[in-house]
Amino acid sequence: MATQRISALISLTAFLLARTTTATFTISSSVLLGNAAEAGITRDSCTTSRYQSTAALWTCRDTQPVVNGIAQLPLVSNTAAWSAISSTGTPLLAQTGQYTAPFYPLQSSQCGSNTAGACSNGDRWPNWPDSPVLITIAYPNGDTGGFTWINNVELSGLSQINDPAPASMYYVEYQPVRDGTNLPQVTLWAESFWEATDDPYGVYGGVVVSGTAYLYAIRDDHTVSLAKVAAASVTNTADYSYWVNGAWTTTRPARGASGSAIPNASAGGQGTYYYSTKWGLYVWIGGSIFPGATWYMTTAPAPQGPWATVTELFSAQGGNSGLDAYSCVAHPALTDGTGNDIYLSFTNVTADADGNALYTTPVFHIVWN
Repeated sequence: MATQRISALISLTAFLLARTTTATFTISSSVLLGNAAEAGITRDSCTTSRYQSTAALWTCRDTQPVVNGIAQLPLVSNTAAWSAISSTGTPLLAQTGQYTAPFYPLQSSQCGSNTAGACSNGDRWPNWPDSPVLITIAYPNGDTGGFTWINNVELSGLSQINDPAPASMYYVEYQPVRDGTNLPQVTLWAESFWEATDDPYGVYGGVVVSGTAYLYAIRDDHTVSLAKVAAASVTNTADYSYWVNGAWTTTRPARGASGSAIPNASAGGQGTYYYSTKWGLYVWIGGSIFPGATWYMTTAPAPQGPWATVTELFSAQGGNSGLDAYSCVAHPALTDGTGNDIYLSFTNVTADADGNALYTTPVFHIVWN
């Protein structure tokens, strides 16, 4: 009888957790706000972080000037820009940035003599960020610092040559007195913060809650693994713990270790993790492994789960290119932090008259019930 009671209690707990993580989100309204951009600039795969109360920082991948509807050189591997937040808390989509050099500098080993990371043999080191800057420290005077992890990938076309690849770490710091309306300053903290033998924690996204940074990695089989560390110690790998076989351990698992996989922690594509104060849940919103403008969602009571079954959240219409839509992400940095709403965007791809890709970033405002 005791065994039956314990089994029933476990079943009830699982049921309540499932209800908690799946039954709390439905959309009350959705509105297309427009394209997040600066006039005359096309930018790919954008995410946001909140470095100022009155402005959001957009970091994007491949960026080019556009003249008379035609994409121009130079191609810049990644760029950043500010967009304003109004006095009422409404994000504005017009951007002001710097588009002539990579925001995350190319390394000397990445064919860094040009802004695209293009090599003489036709290969490329794109240095593409996959997730927003993870802000780990913010002072009352507005000085703010955070980190970005980027896979140190070499491509031939869109095929990765150095698979697996290590991951670099960049430090992004904004000081209002020093920087004013300029972009934050970026430092390459470590060329190989994670080795090729490690899961690339932080590249896929992260969240800081109560002084702890939780860093997610996406693996070759599209499963997700997780590490945690005190936000003040994020630069010290010796201080990290890893979620392995249902428990935290200070022993770093091998890349792709089966015991590190967290079920339902994403739909496998690019996306965004954040913590919802409205629901008291961790949230992932993003795309699947397939191209398209469809967002999926899952939630969990803790960073390591249990994550609810991934469900479809929202869909939009893509462009007219062969690869017409991708990079479905969320923007908690654009919200007021109450959890009552969320902003979504994707990369919409059309072709110019010369057949070059033109990227736009449609932004949707989602209000929850």
